[in-house]
Amino acid sequence: MRAPRRHRRSWRVALVALGGLALWCQWPWLRPALLPARGDDAIAVLAEDPVRLEHALDLWVERPGTWLVILAGPGLQEAARRQLQARRPSPGALQRVVTILDGLDTVGQMIALQAWTRLQPVRKLTLVTGEEHLPRARALAAIPLGAEGIAVSGSAARTGGFREDPMRRWRDVMRLQLWRASGWDGRTGGPNWADPQP
Repeated sequence: MRAPRRHRRSWRVALVALGGLALWCQWPWLRPALLPARGDDAIAVLAEDPVRLEHALDLWVERPGTWLVILAGPGLQEAARRQLQARRPSPGALQRVVTILDGLDTVGQMIALQAWTRLQPVRKLTLVTGEEHLPRARALAAIPLGAEGIAVSGSAARTGGFREDPMRRWRDVMRLQLWRASGWDGRTGGPNWADPQP
């Protein structure tokens, strides 16, 4: 006995909707290969640890013309400036350095980074953080940046930290997918990110 036509149509609609949802969820990882962004290369460092920034500066010196984006809270910005000035960069190189104030956490930092890439088009971004933090941070960066077509890679600084709980990664991935869908990242108390600073 064949199912009523209405029921068959409902199943088709449900399958199409599920397929669309799966594509939407995977789009940040698919788009850089299918529709890559145009722009410059950038290195972004989560600079709460000076070892991370030193590693990022080493990469930046090796890649002339690359943007350097320093994500750190106001209390760390002065220390970051001193580390940067110790390298004696040229005035032209300094024009390609951007500082972004901390989000409340890594999710907020990734949202702030994505906001900057809308002002300064980027095609490839290397994310620098500690070796214990990189798997989660790179997975999170791939969501807002990959959805814009930006290819995200990672480079780990040897900070010697303890391995993170994998559940934190999945929790924060879900928060960023929620942000993509609604503009809210799951935290209360106002925005979880800051605007780029010159």
